[in-house]
Amino acid sequence: MLLEKKWVHKVYIFIIFIMIGFFSLSLTLGMNQASLSQGVIKDLNKDWINKNSLSNDKVDLPEEISVGEDNPVVIEKNLNESFKEEQTLLIRSSLANVQVLLDNDEIYRSLRKRNSLLNRPLASTWHLVSLPRESNTKDLTLVYFSPFESMHGTLNPVLYGNRGDLVLYLIKENAFIVITDLMILFLGIILVMFSFNFSEQTRQSVFSIGLFSILLSFWMLSETKMLQFFTANEVIIGSLAYVSLSLVSIPLIIYIKSIINEENKIFDFFITAFIINTLLVITMQLLGIKEFFETMGITHLLISLLILYSFYISYKSIWKKKEKNLKYFTLGIFALTVFSALELIKFYVFGIQTVSLFVRIGAILFIGIIGYGSIKAYIDHMEKSYRSEVYKELAYKDSLTGAKNRMAFQKEIEYLFMNKYLLNELCFIIFDLNNLKKINDEFGHIYGDQGIIAAYNCIEEYFNSFGNCYRIGGDEFACLLKIEDEKVLEERLQEFKKAINEINSNFDFPFNIASGYAFYDSETDYSPKELIHRGDQEMYKEKYSQKHHRES
Repeated sequence: MLLEKKWVHKVYIFIIFIMIGFFSLSLTLGMNQASLSQGVIKDLNKDWINKNSLSNDKVDLPEEISVGEDNPVVIEKNLNESFKEEQTLLIRSSLANVQVLLDNDEIYRSLRKRNSLLNRPLASTWHLVSLPRESNTKDLTLVYFSPFESMHGTLNPVLYGNRGDLVLYLIKENAFIVITDLMILFLGIILVMFSFNFSEQTRQSVFSIGLFSILLSFWMLSETKMLQFFTANEVIIGSLAYVSLSLVSIPLIIYIKSIINEENKIFDFFITAFIINTLLVITMQLLGIKEFFETMGITHLLISLLILYSFYISYKSIWKKKEKNLKYFTLGIFALTVFSALELIKFYVFGIQTVSLFVRIGAILFIGIIGYGSIKAYIDHMEKSYRSEVYKELAYKDSLTGAKNRMAFQKEIEYLFMNKYLLNELCFIIFDLNNLKKINDEFGHIYGDQGIIAAYNCIEEYFNSFGNCYRIGGDEFACLLKIEDEKVLEERLQEFKKAINEINSNFDFPFNIASGYAFYDSETDYSPKELIHRGDQEMYKEKYSQKHHRES
């Protein structure tokens, strides 16, 4: 049994989600089964000496160490026999500068420097530090300094091994979330590109969701710890997350405005607020007034207020005004809010500084739900448009002959008279199928219909190349033509009459057509009525002439 048309798009959506789920599950469960071999990677997390402690307490990484605001965090460790061979350290700094010393000799330094008058953002980055051969028994010292109180003293795990193996380890550990974020990015690019194929109203909604997806993916990619592998530009690494997070709500607001389809000054305020917020945080960062990290709370507050107001608008539209166009948006924003709330709780309560699976699940659900809603709305709109076009065509079409009907004729001629410049060289012809009532009474309506169809087909064959032909009544037909030379029209009418006589000789009933025409005259034809009247008079003259000829 064939599926009903209204279910087809749901099946397509189901297939897409199954495929996305399949590949996601494959990446999760099958990551190590057919991958490139990786060398041995070991951790260097045990028994570090906290040099900030008077008693030189030992700490294991990861750890949070409390030190004075202006004091660097210093930890030290004596290297074992594994470092007799050349090794590479993998160190992660969380918004901090890093210095590495070997027996008090500096071998590596990552220090943010001010570029002229502009203050570069400090980024959380990976550091690959090479240790020379024969480093065993030497003291390795790590010095961290962060300008942010909440990040000062944050020590991440330290790994060591072959440089290539360490890079491969990072790629494998983060492949799933990077691929997820790239999928959202590509989805956004596709939506933006294809939005230009939609109608104006749908285009704005689809384009907004596409741009939202792109900005959201930028933010999530910058929080994956892997942005460093896409670009070495520290400004991009240190600022992309904050700028994209401040901008991501703007296309979302535009999307909401497009689906509620009404003016809303509160949403306009939010757009202005996010634009001002973006400009302010960038300006304060560049001038060294406030770092991106320090202004992030304002962005979080604006986003939280936007989500609350969006819920209020959804409630008012769905439950009070009984509008259903926000149903999918409400479901989507609910999913995004729940998972984003979990992410914020984790960020502020537990101090975890990277985006986890929570916000990614929320983002995918949000984009998926409103994407489905947008596609469904577009399909419904197309179906309604198609039905409207069908009904419109039926309204202007004669069911028996397939010709344009009287309503179409009336609309066309009124349009021409409303645009006088189109009336130049306009010719109106009217045709009358003689004796149609007699044919119906004596031969039957089937023969009458046959005569009507034959009459229209013949009229269309000889005059359609000059304009449009219509059936305007039971036995009446008309044409609105553009003809420069009346002589051309007379020649065509003679050919038409010969064709009518030939058809008549093949029918069992009398088949004859009277015609009359009139060219538009600006001095007499003030409206369609005068032009039609003059054509009618000419037709009745010919009709009388034909009758008189038959009687004689």
